[in-house]
This record gives sequence, C-alpha cells and structure tokens, in this order.
Amino acid sequence: MIKSKREYDKKERIRCRYEDSLDYYETLGRLVDNFIKESNVDIDKILGVGISIPGIVDEDNLILTRSHTLKLSNISLKNFIQFIKYDTCFKNDANSAAYAEITLNNKQCIYLSLSNTVGGAIYMNNSIYMGDNLKSAEFGHIIIRPDGKSCYCGKNGCVDAYCSANVLSQNSDHDLDLFFKELENGNEKYLSIWNEYLDNLAIVVTNLRMVFDCHIILGGYVGGYLENYILDINKSISKYNSFEIDTSYVSAAKYKKEASAVGAGIQFVDNFFDSLI
Repeated sequence: MIKSKREYDKKERIRCRYEDSLDYYETLGRLVDNFIKESNVDIDKILGVGISIPGIVDEDNLILTRSHTLKLSNISLKNFIQFIKYDTCFKNDANSAAYAEITLNNKQCIYLSLSNTVGGAIYMNNSIYMGDNLKSAEFGHIIIRPDGKSCYCGKNGCVDAYCSANVLSQNSDHDLDLFFKELENGNEKYLSIWNEYLDNLAIVVTNLRMVFDCHIILGGYVGGYLENYILDINKSISKYNSFEIDTSYVSAAKYKKEASAVGAGIQFVDNFFDSLI
C-alpha cells in the first residue's frame, strides 16, 4: 500500500529548556524516537535528522561557537547526537530558514530573520555565504539610529533594538499573535507602534537593497504575519529608496512557522536526489 503525503505529515512543538546534561540529550533522543514512531514512517526511509540552532555553528568541527539566545559558547554538538540513531546535521537557524524559503528563482537573495533577535542569511551563487569567521549576515547589529536604544551586544541603535519580534510582542504580554490581532482590530496604540516599526524596517530593507541589489525575503516570527502588510511595507520603503519605483524585490516568507525546522532537513533531501544522478 502506498501512503499519501498527508499520512506522513506530522509536526509537533515541545518546549524543553536546554541544559548541557546527559539527561537533556537522552530526552532529546527519546523525543526523536517517539516522533518517528507516531509518524508511522518506515525507518528505512529516514534520511537523517536536521537540527537548527540560534547561534554561530561550526559545522565542520561540530561546535556551537556562540549563542546569545541560549547563553552558551564553545559547546560540542556531538553531545546532541549521543542518543539520536540517525545521521544528524546542524545548521544556524537563520541559514536553515533561508534554505527553506529560497527557490530556484532566487539566484541571489537576502533572508532577513525578524525573530526575538534579528539575523539573516546571504544566498549567493547557489549557496549561503558564511563569511571568514562564520559570522556573516549579522544584520541585527547594523546601526540605524546612532545614539539610539541600547542593544544586548553593548552598542546603541542596532537593528535588533528596533526590528526584533520583541519590539512588538512586549506590548502584548509577549504574545505576537495577540499584537497582530489587535492591529487588525484597529487598536490605535498598536497602529502607532506598528508604523514606527515599519519605518525602521524600511530603513533596514533599503540599506540591504543598496548593498546587495537582489531579492529580500522577510522571515522569522514577524515574517509569518507580513503577507497582508506587504503594501504598507512597500510604501514605507518608497520613502527611503528613491532609486526604484518597483518594490517587488521584497516579499514575505512563505512559511508562517517552522521554516528553520524545514530548512535543517533539506540538506538530506538534496543529497538524496544528488545520489540518484
């Protein structure tokens, strides 16, 4: 019997606070096993497990060099795979999301991740540009407002302080969905916050366009809500980009959620198809 794609579709989100301990890694392995079992997937058909991590990932040496989100540095990623029975790869979360979002039409592309921190990826010549020190596309720490708000990095006026998802959700009990619901309902307070956010986002997008001259995808937590606000974004961009009338180079992410999870596994799919050639 051939199973339909829908029968294989399964996703699950489980919150489990990270700790560098044997118990945590054993729990991770058990969750993977349970997920596969409940998905009713033939084990022989599993190509591998992709893990996306918010931080600087040294894929060659399997080291998490630094993660502000997890407050970690120099953690061996080999610890994660002690109890995972399948081939496993590790990717930076923004790079993973970019792989999921980028299509064959995007030969050159910028992915701007607007999550609880701002990051991104630079896609050039059919691959992610990593930089000399694996620190490329730290868009969140470009300064757009000198002497502006303080950033967790220690500087002032960084994009992160103006365009992260927290800038919006901190006004709605850290519930981003609630923020956009109130925005849709015409809440004047939220509309004012949103307009200021759009203005700052427009500066960032314009700067990226001036530097890279390519398509820009707005993703991350905020990106999942932007499909209905592209016209507003385009109007804001037009105030700062006097070189172009056409702003179709900007688009909202097609994945509303879980883009980094999808992207982390794409490597295995690509390798599988390459092996068939």
